[in-house]
Amino acid sequence: MKQPENRTAAIAAGEKTQKKAGKRHLYRKKRLFPVYLLLLGLAGWLMAGCARPRPVTFVGYRNLRVIQPSFTSTGINADLVFYNPNAYPMQMKEASMDIFLNNDLLGHFSQDSLLRIPARDTFYYPVQLKVSLSGLLGKLLNTNLQDSLTLRGTGTCKVGRGGFFMHLPINFEQQGRLKLY
Repeated sequence: MKQPENRTAAIAAGEKTQKKAGKRHLYRKKRLFPVYLLLLGLAGWLMAGCARPRPVTFVGYRNLRVIQPSFTSTGINADLVFYNPNAYPMQMKEASMDIFLNNDLLGHFSQDSLLRIPARDTFYYPVQLKVSLSGLLGKLLNTNLQDSLTLRGTGTCKVGRGGFFMHLPINFEQQGRLKLY
C-alpha cells in the first residue's frame, strides 16, 4: 500500500475503506433478511401446529357382545364410537378407562394398540371389558328395576402426531333404557 503524502490524503483514504466496509456489512444484512424472515415464519407455523389438540368426543357404542359368559368372569366386547374435532389426523397410542353403570364401577379396560384417527370424522375403538356376571346382575337389581340406566366412562388416552404424544381426557355419559320384556 502506498503511503499518503499528507494527513488529509490519509484521512480521505481511511474514509473510503470505511465506506466500503459499511457497504459490505449492509449487503450482508440485506442478504440475511430473507433467512430471518423464513425462520420467523417457520417458528410461527410450528407454534400454531403444535397447539394442544381438542379431546375426542364420545358418540356412542356399537356391536355390544357378551363373550365367554361364566359366573366368575364375563367378557364384554364393544366398539366405542368417537369423533375427532381436530382439523388434522392423529394417532391414539394407548387408552385406559373406568366404566360405571349407575355410578357403580362396572369394569376397567386398558389397551396399548396404535389406532389412526381421521381428521374431523368418526372412528371406532374396539374395547374388551372383563366383568363379574354376578356383580353385573347385582348392579342391575340395585337399580330397583328402573327403566333407565346411566353408562359413564372416565379415563385418558395418549394421542399425538409426528412422534409427539400427549395425554387427553376421555369422559362420556349416556342414558339408556332397560327393556326386560
